Amino acid sequence: MKKRYVYLNNAATTYPKPEAVEQAVLKSIREIPQNVHRGGLFFQDKMDDYRKRIAKFLGVRNYKRLFFTSGSTEAINLIMKGYDLCRRHIVVTATEHNSVLRPLHHRLRIHMSDAAVVPCDETGYVSPDDIRKAIQPETALIVINHCSNVTGTVQDIAEIAAIAREYGVKLLVDASQSVGNVKINIDKDGIDMLAFTGHKSLFGTTGTGGIYIKEDISVIPLKTGGTGYKSRELEYPRESPYIYEAGTQNYIGIASMAAGVGFIKKETLEKIQEHKKRLVSMFIEEFKGNPAIKLYHSETKSSYSLVSFNIENIEAEEAAFILANSFSILVRGGLHCAPLIHKYLGSEPHGTIRVSPGYFTTAEEMKQLIEAVYKLIDYGKKQD
Repeated sequence: MKKRYVYLNNAATTYPKPEAVEQAVLKSIREIPQNVHRGGLFFQDKMDDYRKRIAKFLGVRNYKRLFFTSGSTEAINLIMKGYDLCRRHIVVTATEHNSVLRPLHHRLRIHMSDAAVVPCDETGYVSPDDIRKAIQPETALIVINHCSNVTGTVQDIAEIAAIAREYGVKLLVDASQSVGNVKINIDKDGIDMLAFTGHKSLFGTTGTGGIYIKEDISVIPLKTGGTGYKSRELEYPRESPYIYEAGTQNYIGIASMAAGVGFIKKETLEKIQEHKKRLVSMFIEEFKGNPAIKLYHSETKSSYSLVSFNIENIEAEEAAFILANSFSILVRGGLHCAPLIHKYLGSEPHGTIRVSPGYFTTAEEMKQLIEAVYKLIDYGKKQD
């Protein structure tokens, strides 16, 4: 008999997917013959429809400035390797994921650029004033993680965007954890560029995501190749959306992402937010004040999409291993691909245990986790 796990790692990848997403994937497989290429009207009409749906969900008027990628990592690499190479300074924060930090490291090494890392507080919040202080005359770009994948803390994007405009600096937002968890309005908030992934809270399949790039921003393409457009010309097309979408598109994955957006709109983002908040709050209220538990959480700035914690005398990865193998509960333990933030959380060198319920997680499953954590606390006391 197949073992059933309690899945609490939705910040990595949502599971299960809504039935509407499953049906969209199946329909896409069945309806697209293998000989339909990018130039086909059926394909283009469908892709335009998906692009419009997702752009509207993100608050983008010009849907042709939304480009599909394999996820946030490709999207951020596109910007880090192709934007404004003559201005050499970049401002990032201690909350960033390696999808930002590693492309940044590459740029610093290859292009002789420089960077300032803005600190965060003990919950992962970055003060906009600290970002202002880090800007230099040579600053080309500010990169900010909208919602921390370690603590769930949400940054003040509108204020940071206003600071960027004040200094003539462009803003790139990593919205991997925020899209589908908190409301985003790219045009209203004045965001220049925004990277997102589809397999997390948009309920799409893996290998999906995208990047919004404002009309007045020019970025050298990360890749060139076939588009089904102006095929006689060896010069790569500069028109949107072709310019950043070389090669055969992940049509099935993009269809799944669009279906995920449809599911969120039908259920409403507010309802999804409230469900996750109720579950995360169950855990926080249970262990708040418990001396054996260290919570990493902001009461005022949290997305309530996840909660990180540590158990006295047990390393995070060991706790995650025990939860999986002794209690059939899947969480995430470690640095969560965000190595810099742990200095400010006080969770070095082992990181945290991260619990991220999804829309299909039940209160009963959270109770199972709580019971298991109490047993781990007892286990930790024996290690003292």
